[in-house]
Amino acid sequence: MWNKISNSKSIYEFMTKIHNFHDSCIKEIRYISGAWVDEELSMFPLNNINSVEIVFQRQYEDPCALVMRFADIDVLHLAPINTMYTCEISDATMFIKNNLIFWVEDKTMAEENIQNCRGTWISAKEVFWKTTNFCIGKDIIYHAKYEEV
Repeated sequence: MWNKISNSKSIYEFMTKIHNFHDSCIKEIRYISGAWVDEELSMFPLNNINSVEIVFQRQYEDPCALVMRFADIDVLHLAPINTMYTCEISDATMFIKNNLIFWVEDKTMAEENIQNCRGTWISAKEVFWKTTNFCIGKDIIYHAKYEEV
């Protein structure tokens, strides 16, 4: 069951439940545009879905894994940490600005500095989350169709 994050109160409750993502990591990210090309090479060129799902794993129980769905995204700023460093999240933040909900992996990035954030962040019109404790471990969760052939 998806839970909707729609205001400051729901952000506070969510972030409290998951301890601001302390000792978490981004496991996988999946983007779906909605655009596609058919067998005759005709294109449907619209971003009519425009959503991102992020799987997080945590070193805590309840939940040890969760998925966030960002619907009608504005920006996905993906900046993976260099492989020379660890990528655990210590203190993420969420806020609402200009009718968009932001998730930022680094709480030190204030709202006014978000465009200068060198880490991963995302903004979207709608945000949902659900626990997925079966998504724990190293196995790939989102499999491409071509991998299954």
